[in-house]
Amino acid sequence: MNKIRFHFLLSSVLIFLCNISFACTCVNGITTKSSYYTSDIVVNVIIIELKNLSDTSLTPDNQKTITLKGIEYKAVVLHQYKGSKSADTIAIDPFAFTSCEAAFETGRNYLVFANQSNSGIYFTSMCKGNKLYNKKDNKLLLKLQRKNRK
Repeated sequence: MNKIRFHFLLSSVLIFLCNISFACTCVNGITTKSSYYTSDIVVNVIIIELKNLSDTSLTPDNQKTITLKGIEYKAVVLHQYKGSKSADTIAIDPFAFTSCEAAFETGRNYLVFANQSNSGIYFTSMCKGNKLYNKKDNKLLLKLQRKNRK
């Protein structure tokens, strides 16, 4: 009987640990400064559009299927603190459909820290340090921008 309890307990613990391993966990201590230095582009944006990316295909029995491939955000760039691309709008892919995807709301003002893929799309995650615009971080980012121009 004790052996059965032990195996049940061990199985329960293993299942619990497996479920935990799929959760997104960000490293503690993500700062605006560290996010600035680990990003290809840092921008102050207003999100203007949310676009669901999908593929349409037919199954062998001619049934139409739609596969969601993620969400892309279109944003108006108010200020660019870092990065080589200078544009009025950018597309941001938030690592959609992972447990670490970044989520933005249309019409809101954000400080976005992103990297650029080989295909030119900017991507980010909840662990990059994205946040709603605030004057304190804006001031720090302007300071870092001036420092890195020298």
